[in-house]
Amino acid sequence: MKNNFTLGIIVFLIGIMTSCKSENQDFKLYSCEFDQFQYNDSLNYSKWIDNKEDALKTKLNFGSALDKRNLDSLYKETAQFLFIVGGGGIYVDIGDCTPKIKNDTLLIKYKVDFTTGAVGEAAATFACLEINKQKYPNYKNMKVIYVNQDL
Repeated sequence: MKNNFTLGIIVFLIGIMTSCKSENQDFKLYSCEFDQFQYNDSLNYSKWIDNKEDALKTKLNFGSALDKRNLDSLYKETAQFLFIVGGGGIYVDIGDCTPKIKNDTLLIKYKVDFTTGAVGEAAATFACLEINKQKYPNYKNMKVIYVNQDL
């Protein structure tokens, strides 16, 4: 009887762990900091990073153990898409962003956490989306569309 109870708990825990996984394991999405003035397009501030030199030039910083990763080995399999969402009158939490690839398009869906009044301003959210560049070899040619889920 004790073995059945233990087995039941193990099955229950495995069920919880597998159901809590994110919807798409192809992506990792982090809050980060980077030097947005390195970009040509001052309105969108988005860029693909796929090598150590670009990451250093952009001053990419996660403020966590992620900064201690070996960049040479990271960029062998991974590319990162840096972008800014929100700002001005709206704030978007990184946890309310969901990336999805459909054909040749990268959709970044987001929900607005709050809007400020006429005088207030909300800080923009700086984000880094990591993608497996072997699985998505045409990542640099993808169209990127931002979709406000609140509309």
